[in-house]
Amino acid sequence: MEQYISRFDELNESIENGGNDEGYKWRAESQFKNNWNLDDTDFEGMFIKSMQEISNLIDNATVQPIGGIRLLLKQEKEVEFVRQSFRNLFCEDGGDLDKRQERIDEFIDTVNAKIEKYVNGSWKYPQSRNSVIYYLNLWKPEENYIFKSTEATAWANCIEYGDDFGSGKTFSLKKYYKMCDELLEEIKDNQELLKLHSERMTKEAKEYDDKLHILVYDVIYCAYTYGFYQNMSISKTSIKERIRRASNRQKMDDLQNIILTAEERIKQAQGEIKPLPDLTGKQV
Repeated sequence: MEQYISRFDELNESIENGGNDEGYKWRAESQFKNNWNLDDTDFEGMFIKSMQEISNLIDNATVQPIGGIRLLLKQEKEVEFVRQSFRNLFCEDGGDLDKRQERIDEFIDTVNAKIEKYVNGSWKYPQSRNSVIYYLNLWKPEENYIFKSTEATAWANCIEYGDDFGSGKTFSLKKYYKMCDELLEEIKDNQELLKLHSERMTKEAKEYDDKLHILVYDVIYCAYTYGFYQNMSISKTSIKERIRRASNRQKMDDLQNIILTAEERIKQAQGEIKPLPDLTGKQV
């Protein structure tokens, strides 16, 4: 967090001026928000315009999941399939992250099956968990975080996160979001960072409100990408051991809370005890 703050100007200065332009994330997401419309009659055109700025944050030279969607949209008979796939993904769930993860998996399975029909055996265009979680963040950033496995795992190791969000078939969206929620609370308590971020938002995406969720990812991403961990001693403990330690810390915190509650009750009880009457010289 200290490095993120101390290097804030460098991270957010334009590339032309020698910076890294990390504020680009918010500009790109706000453009998506301003253009996305599931009911647009020109769904392909709307999709291209919405993803124009964000595509290089999801696609790269090796994998291009947005390119995979665009490939399907070039097939006129698949346009409504793609529209319905996003409608199903962008479905209200009342905060039920288990249902949300089921929709992520369904989107990946059904869309990739379609892509396979047109580019058999391609490793370039299929949808991934990273990309589909990113779509959810684009849709409702205030309820979703961005996920990239390598960066997230490095952060979990650094903070000795007391749970395991897994990978592949064992991945848990709920446990990953829990880790992000913990970082979010730290960010909310950091007035210096909040001030810097507010100034950035005024410049990059005024009136765009993601409830600091993109900032959570940006801290995790920058910590890995720009070597914030290099001079830190990070424990190489296994996930199992990390969870055990976190469980012990939680038990200690729970015991401390029990002690504090008991002490408070003792004080209250002492205040309620009435003094005994003075019976000196009186017959009992």
